[in-house]
Amino acid sequence: MRTAGKLCAFVLLAAGLPGLCACTAVSGEREYGLGVEAYEARNYKRAAEHFSAALEKNGDKAEYHLYYGYALLALGSFEKAAEEFEQIVLDKDFSSVQENNKKAYRGAGIALYRAGQAEKALACFHAALSIEQLPEYDEDIRAYIAMTNAQLLADFRERGALFEALALCTSLLEEFGGSPELYRLRADIYMGQEQHEKALAEFDLALSAGDGRMSTLLGKLCALQNLGRKEEAVQAAQGLSAVTPENGEEAFSGAVAAFAVGAFETADVLFSSLHENGSVEAGYYLAQLRMTEGDYSGAVPYLEELDKAGAADNEVCYRLAVCMLKLNRTEEAVRYYGRLSETEGEQERRRDRLHIALLEQQSLWSEAKKAMADYLKEWAAEGDAEHEAAVREHEFLSRLADGAEKR
Repeated sequence: MRTAGKLCAFVLLAAGLPGLCACTAVSGEREYGLGVEAYEARNYKRAAEHFSAALEKNGDKAEYHLYYGYALLALGSFEKAAEEFEQIVLDKDFSSVQENNKKAYRGAGIALYRAGQAEKALACFHAALSIEQLPEYDEDIRAYIAMTNAQLLADFRERGALFEALALCTSLLEEFGGSPELYRLRADIYMGQEQHEKALAEFDLALSAGDGRMSTLLGKLCALQNLGRKEEAVQAAQGLSAVTPENGEEAFSGAVAAFAVGAFETADVLFSSLHENGSVEAGYYLAQLRMTEGDYSGAVPYLEELDKAGAADNEVCYRLAVCMLKLNRTEEAVRYYGRLSETEGEQERRRDRLHIALLEQQSLWSEAKKAMADYLKEWAAEGDAEHEAAVREHEFLSRLADGAEKR
């Protein structure tokens, strides 16, 4: 038997195995029937005893081995279960034999995965997937391949054995041909080695081979960003809205990625969907998008929702203050400004700049002039990018302040 491996959902086990049939009196059949009854009643220990007895009387029945293997799986006897599945793999092209082979490879993969032998498990799953019979099993098998890939990648990274991981991928590709799962695994390995050009090629191969996972498109996006290919990253991000995420976390990651590369229309679609499904946090990004568009009144409801939800951190208060300032709602702008806590670095610079704008809007020219002078010393020293603009604004405020004093 070719080595392979993967896990399996027990709710699918019975559906994947031959059912009871009206048969002639064959040696072991009574024990097999009793085993099926016990298995379906989830009495796996009793089921295993009956299947074992059936095999003692007739060891040539594939269905006996299959049911016995799954009973052993349920009991946690993973290595013994793998051995049981391996016994029925035959090198024959009959359709019925290939169906049994597919079930056996799948079962062995499950057992080996559970036993912690992920490399062998992965080979088993690809062996199962290479059999064209029982296509209804393929989606389940691919799901287990994805889990096994993730486990393998984590194991290889922990051991610092990424070259070993690449060798495994290459051997599996040679034996079973190209598959989106293997291309994706190799892409992840290249990303771990910071070989982003090679990773990008593998992500493209996975996508071309039918990989429809959002995480794969996100991987491509990340590779493009690391390569500094911004226009291509935006183009890739635009495809995120057409991909179904596996869960809410992945959906949010896709939306953030689209936002980060500047694919704002796609980000808007993704965040709007998340917000409609109850994600208050998505409203923060929707507010940023509205502010980018100059739609400050459209941003306010999202920010106020965050504020009411208890997310009244500096960033939310700052953005609310800016929106209110732009909307000439001065009292509210001052109130939100007053809620800002002490900050450092860029946030402190923004806060000081906002303070000057608020003073100007209230026609407090002398105070604005003084605040601008402090800003020049702290943030816009000669040589800084905004130095000249800040100097001109200080001169303008000085004239207004002087005029106000004369009056």
